[in-house]
Amino acid sequence: MQLVVAIDTNKQIDAAKLVIAMPQGLSISDQGKPKAGSAASVSVDLGSIASSVSRSFSVTPDPHQLQKAEYRIQLSLDYAEGGVSRSVVQFYPITAAPTISVAIYLFFGLSGIFLGYWIRIFVKILSSTTPPQPAPVATGNPPQNPGNITAWVMRHYYAVDMSVTEIIGFMVLIAMIKDGNPPDNGSYWYSSLATGLGLGTLTNSDLFTRLR
Repeated sequence: MQLVVAIDTNKQIDAAKLVIAMPQGLSISDQGKPKAGSAASVSVDLGSIASSVSRSFSVTPDPHQLQKAEYRIQLSLDYAEGGVSRSVVQFYPITAAPTISVAIYLFFGLSGIFLGYWIRIFVKILSSTTPPQPAPVATGNPPQNPGNITAWVMRHYYAVDMSVTEIIGFMVLIAMIKDGNPPDNGSYWYSSLATGLGLGTLTNSDLFTRLR
């Protein structure tokens, strides 16, 4: 998350110093000094300001400490005007919630698709009145001389079917990503697993409709 602080003044101020203090669960880093890393607070010397100046910062949530709530970021500006030291303090409210990384979201999403796929297979077997088959029963007579690809798919039906489901499901998970972050229903590892589980129980045709 990016935080942009803009300071506007109609008088020149000197020795300006900006201090930003973050609430528990959030850390901040100065994008102008990427090597400094993230911390609970950041201090930036702005020097003299004649009209306006802006600085950009990166705000990083800690999923182990952050709770879904409204937080207040404290911004303090110390400066000198006409030889007199002054200070201004403002609070900037934000609403934040813990979230997992996109990589973890995709991992648990694909794991859920894998589990959901086999649940779909078991449900089809249990709902069948015939004994479980090692491969789907053809509705008609199989071709006497199937092509190489068809013969290979018939020998590895479930592996091929599951691979296709995983690939399509992966594209659906990517399509659900918003602004580089997991969707609301994938902000936690267990919710992303449940999302993948739901996708895995869908047929490949139903998964394709999610991409349209």
